[in-house]
Amino acid sequence: MHIRRREWIKTVFAATWLRALGAATTPVEAYLQRARKLVEQHRRNVGRLQAPAELVAEALLAGRALDLGGGDVGWISEGLGRSGGLMVTGHHSPTASAHAGDVEWLSYCARTYDLELKKAAELESKKFLVLGSGPLPAGGAPGFQHWTDSLTPWNADANFALLGNLLSLWTLTGEVAAATARRGRTLVFWQSMFYPTLHPEFQGRNERYRGHTFHEKGEPHMDPVQPGVAARAYLDSIAAMFHDIQAQELDKIVSVGKEMARRSASHPATLLIVSHMMHNELWGEGKWFKEYKGDNEHLPAALGPDGYLVYLGYYDGVPPETWDAVRRAKARAAWIVVPLAGQNLNFEQYGDVMINQHYEPGDAAIAMPGYDIRILPPSGIAQLFVYELLMRAAGASAIG
Repeated sequence: MHIRRREWIKTVFAATWLRALGAATTPVEAYLQRARKLVEQHRRNVGRLQAPAELVAEALLAGRALDLGGGDVGWISEGLGRSGGLMVTGHHSPTASAHAGDVEWLSYCARTYDLELKKAAELESKKFLVLGSGPLPAGGAPGFQHWTDSLTPWNADANFALLGNLLSLWTLTGEVAAATARRGRTLVFWQSMFYPTLHPEFQGRNERYRGHTFHEKGEPHMDPVQPGVAARAYLDSIAAMFHDIQAQELDKIVSVGKEMARRSASHPATLLIVSHMMHNELWGEGKWFKEYKGDNEHLPAALGPDGYLVYLGYYDGVPPETWDAVRRAKARAAWIVVPLAGQNLNFEQYGDVMINQHYEPGDAAIAMPGYDIRILPPSGIAQLFVYELLMRAAGASAIG
């Protein structure tokens, strides 16, 4: 994906110039700088993915399983059954129907490092191929035999370490697919369940290939690309997404954060999340919001006439049933979604805000040469990015 390099250079220059003048950096600005720098670091270091990608590719070609394991529930759920993710990726006990040589991928942060290292040792004693993903320990080299650096600081908070691990998860997935394509085999990827509404010719695709690791002759085929191509393309798409969110949505994000802070003492905002991952990554609940896990029928009562809904959704616009529930409550809302073409809603009429997550409908970012669908989803990263900005905006507003 093409990055608007002139805007990028202007943004970086402006930030550097402000720091040189000694201008104060807000929590929101600090997070923006950290997140965008992290994406740049991943792009500069895609070479670190080649060795683990080759190992995983060889294991899959030999008929081995690929599982996400460990205790990071959010990271595991992010990687399973995803549009643009591998159909072969699973999560189950290594003792059940497992074989020596199966691949187990563990994610950690500083807090969980010792526990995940212990799990890795147990799995390796059973001849599993274990790949650890996380920050470089403060004491030096990691204890994993095979390891992918998240490129986040050892003392980073858990959600920032998670961001680094998500970038590793999807860039390595792309590199594994490229490695098998160079050997003449094409891994099967999930398509978005929403995609057939835009392209009816893809109806039934997931069911047709469900349970397959590789496509057979006559099925979709991925042309080979050189190492690093898939990873860099994905990171370019994430960099462009971050840029567009900052350039076009930041003022709205800050205003929503301020509203959350204003309401926190008397009538907290209601957060409704549609996500594989984000339910596990909340750190502001009880302070800036209350999470709602009910249905649309009961949402008006939960909101009340002075309610404020923050809806963190996906790539299919604003759900009509949720919109109607907010209107019945005579409440207001912030809709954090990817807009749906043809869905013309009057946000200003009701005092609502729409925040665009800035990725393509269908939640897959990269077109690999020859393959029939895009691969590698950006939505989890977009949701985490916007959520972290919201929380920092709320916190800064409360302090101010």
